[in-house]
Amino acid sequence: MDYTQSNAFVVDAGTGFNRHEDNAAVPTAVTKKDMNSLIWSLMEVVKFGGQAGAQFDPAVPATYKVLLSALKAAFGGNVTTVNAANSPFVLTKDHAGLVIMDATAGNASVTLPAANALSALKFDFRRKDASANMATVNRAGADTIDGALTSFTLSPGKACKVASDGGAAWSTVAFVDGLKEGFSRCVNNASQSNAATPNSKVDLLADVVIVYSPATGETIRKAAPGTITNDVTVAGPAANGRDRAAVFPASSWVHFYWALNPSTGTLITLSSLQPPTAGPALPAGYTHWAYSHPQWYDGASILRRVYVSRRVGWLPSDAARLVRRHVYRRGDG
Repeated sequence: MDYTQSNAFVVDAGTGFNRHEDNAAVPTAVTKKDMNSLIWSLMEVVKFGGQAGAQFDPAVPATYKVLLSALKAAFGGNVTTVNAANSPFVLTKDHAGLVIMDATAGNASVTLPAANALSALKFDFRRKDASANMATVNRAGADTIDGALTSFTLSPGKACKVASDGGAAWSTVAFVDGLKEGFSRCVNNASQSNAATPNSKVDLLADVVIVYSPATGETIRKAAPGTITNDVTVAGPAANGRDRAAVFPASSWVHFYWALNPSTGTLITLSSLQPPTAGPALPAGYTHWAYSHPQWYDGASILRRVYVSRRVGWLPSDAARLVRRHVYRRGDG
């Protein structure tokens, strides 16, 4: 595709590009090169989106929505809701985009289209309900999911993106609010030393805490948890205290965590000598945790004052990026 090649044109002053002009002394004509360049270029988009060309017919909307359908298929612009009533639902490339799974009234399931239906075909699955019913995504034919799987399920509140390789395979990227599974994070972490007892207490605070289970990789999102104070003088493993019975030694880094009991929904804090490569020792019933920040326990066994800013994230398999992933300021007093 190129700028007009007609026998009469004007040069646009702002860009320097040739353009058609209909009020010049000699109006420009749309040449065969111009028209063929436009049509052929658009047809490449249509084919990329897995669509077939269609001659225009004003009485048949599908004939003038071919380009739109191709763009939606290529870039995921569709929204589909799957529930118990329309399950099992068979997806096609024309459903590419958001797929809302609602298992409120019973089990819901979908079958992916063949992975070779379109290269890099993408679906964004989101589980809407919180019921105990199943929401399942199945492969088609002999395709594989992540190399071996034939299906996967979405637990309540979970979401998953999948993309095809254009051959016989799908790849998944599980996430909560855009996070890979197994990734914990504190969004807008605003933790700081406790105003009344800064030498031994820290107030943990964040807009959102996303905790994960080392055993299963499951992530759970807790919004607006409020301020929870951790006291490093409380022996543990105990809620809002240490994760061990022994006191912390002087001149050491103390790591602060959020921890969740998924059965009760209770969120607590823990202080530990263990960095997030290992994680804290959790009290009974608590299986998920998220890293907040480290704090220096000085030679006088006093926590150096701290204010944590921005966001803290931790991917357990990525120890090398620990320093880069949390941003904080440590005061002198």
